[in-house]
Amino acid sequence: KDAIHQAALIIIRRVCYETVHTEKGSDGAEKIKVQSRVLSLEAVRPITGMLLPQLYGKDVEAPNERRMLEIWHEILLLLSPYSTSFVHVDLDETSGGEGVDGTRRHRCCHDWNDVAPMVATSILCIILPTFRKMELPTTLQHDNESMEKELFCRPAYSSSVWHLIRKGLGRFGETDNFGGSARNGGSGPLDDEAVDKIYGDGLFDITSPESRDQLLRRRCSHILRILLEYERVVVSKKAPAKGSSQEGG
Repeated sequence: KDAIHQAALIIIRRVCYETVHTEKGSDGAEKIKVQSRVLSLEAVRPITGMLLPQLYGKDVEAPNERRMLEIWHEILLLLSPYSTSFVHVDLDETSGGEGVDGTRRHRCCHDWNDVAPMVATSILCIILPTFRKMELPTTLQHDNESMEKELFCRPAYSSSVWHLIRKGLGRFGETDNFGGSARNGGSGPLDDEAVDKIYGDGLFDITSPESRDQLLRRRCSHILRILLEYERVVVSKKAPAKGSSQEGG
């Protein structure tokens, strides 16, 4: 399963990040070269249709905690705003986005505002039924930083997740950015059958802005339902049974 996990991470990173490195020209001057992201959004389908269900599907018992934290780190990166800063990811068997010669870096692709929410929502729809009960980091952590307990919470209490839901529900076809106002039509939550179909048979044409925005609205509605269903169960278990206070008195 480690191999499945690593394959999923590699595909996510090939879809989301571009490579920046420097080369020396004939005159000895350094020139910046940018390689666009290697894979299109279509490459996410094998992750959500085949790989992640094997790690976090309904029939998987006790998923590996290390792998869960690593995939959640990828989600937090996707929920971060677009930035030209270099990203701390492990690509091409190098550490920290740095190549063997120390000149290779990775940063968000130029169309991050479309790619990031599309990839994040597709993954969250699959993993949240398992992850929604876990205490997870709320901010990106680096290896040399200590993880304080107060920086952990369930996804339903994560401000980053709620920002994604609000912005996703507000998407509509004429917008280029991760914002806009909500419109009627195609914004209802996904049932289980639709979730299964949506990643496998090209049900949605994700090349058009209108289809992407409709898909984001439906995914965010589904994510919201997943979170609220679990929190409702948690609250109902904590609530005292009817008549218990009178009986105790």
